Amino acid sequence: MSYLFYFKAYISEKLLAQCINNILLQTKIDSIQVDTANRGKSPVLTGLASQKNKDALLKTINQNCDILELHDLIKVKVAIKTVGTYLGFQIDNAHNIVTIEGLVSNQSERENILDSFTSAMTDMTIKHDIKIDARAKSTDYAMYITLLLASIANIQLADITIQNNELRLKGLVRDKTREQQTLNILQQLFQDDLKIINQLELVVKFKPDIEALKFENMPMPLLDPKQQ
Repeated sequence: MSYLFYFKAYISEKLLAQCINNILLQTKIDSIQVDTANRGKSPVLTGLASQKNKDALLKTINQNCDILELHDLIKVKVAIKTVGTYLGFQIDNAHNIVTIEGLVSNQSERENILDSFTSAMTDMTIKHDIKIDARAKSTDYAMYITLLLASIANIQLADITIQNNELRLKGLVRDKTREQQTLNILQQLFQDDLKIINQLELVVKFKPDIEALKFENMPMPLLDPKQQ
């Protein structure tokens, strides 16, 4: 009699485990484990899942599997909100100053950025306000800087921002030819990584309008009669 009881309990546990495992397979949740051994119709669920997946899973099991009580030991996975990174810098050639600001994910990235500037611009004073946030996505800005600084020689008062896979380019150029040369170089370098947003302006040089100038009619000096 007792043998038959244990046999039925064993079969019941196996069927219950199969039912739950089929649901896990269908929902493609492989981070959850089920334990039915010697627990009758009261299985234990352990593992890690988002709150949404956990709620949906428990509801599906209760509706489709023959259970008395479901012991839920599933831990809720808390999503870490990421923070967007950016890097901006301004080059003031007139005063030999480079000002850098941005947000990166770690100290190493900040040091690499500063090393890239100091190595390429040895005669410039480097000022920076680069913040660190561990939630930020790691980005190799140092690689961009090395390529950028060699490409913007024609830009005066350059103002560059890299953010959201875009490179925003501001500054002054002397003519359209230099502007197009700069854009062509940047497109070749970053066409697979960054979208180039061109906000360059042409330097306007003052050219006086000769016809608009008015000269005073100065009287001619009288000649000495003796010199006539």
